[in-house]
Amino acid sequence: REVQPAVALSAMHTANVVLALAARGLPGVRTFGSEHNFPPKAPMGILWETMRRQAYGRLSAVVALTQECAHWLTLHTGARKIVVIPNAVTWPLPAHAPRLDPRRCCAPDRHILLGVGRLSAEKNFAALVGAFGLLASRHPHWDLVILGEGPERAALEAQVRAAGLEGRVFLPGRVGNPGEWYSQAALYGMSSDFEGFPNTLVEAMAYGLPAVSFDCDTGPRDIIRHGVDGLLVPAGDAALFGAALGRLMGDDALRHTFAAGATQVRERFSMPKIAAMWEALFACP
Repeated sequence: REVQPAVALSAMHTANVVLALAARGLPGVRTFGSEHNFPPKAPMGILWETMRRQAYGRLSAVVALTQECAHWLTLHTGARKIVVIPNAVTWPLPAHAPRLDPRRCCAPDRHILLGVGRLSAEKNFAALVGAFGLLASRHPHWDLVILGEGPERAALEAQVRAAGLEGRVFLPGRVGNPGEWYSQAALYGMSSDFEGFPNTLVEAMAYGLPAVSFDCDTGPRDIIRHGVDGLLVPAGDAALFGAALGRLMGDDALRHTFAAGATQVRERFSMPKIAAMWEALFACP
């Protein structure tokens, strides 16, 4: 009421509900909510779900990151207008603290399979470690590095020890210079059970990394073009996930072909392109 903005934008489901309520009685303010997760994978409980279902109809539009999310919102909320706008990729990435030199883990003569994300259950890094463990003896020049921190660290460290992978699997923790790690790696692996729109996957591909990912809900299938810049495998299929990783680890030519295609995400999800989608939404009556 004090600022009287032309446009008010909220991010995440609870803020979207609050915005819809706060803008009541202010017809001059156009309100836009944005969903950053795939709602059925992150249930909020009956109270918030009921509020979302009712409040989204009060917003001028709701933005989804993927078509799957947009379809869910159409079925389960009263949103009047739903638009799909993915996240933009920043390339090259800025560096900030904590800055960790990749050479602490990555020797120049080693090939690096890289994973990045919070060490939490939904990222399912146990599947990535397990797949690498089955491939390690056949690919002696490869190591696995997983960047991030979280509650699954102890379990992952125990898994590495039990598999005898010390010296081949590294968990450096959270870093503020991921771009340097992407540049050092040769392949990206995403083992998540679910995502909203995986920014780390787009970042890795912007640095020229071919990728292997579970085809989970949602995002990987919008980013990876199967057989062009990476490989998608059915969600939760550990055997096929390992086979896809092994295929690329053992085929330099295919990795290089996919790497050339991967860098096209710089344009596909460029900041000017995504910003123009937002500006068009704000300008639409």
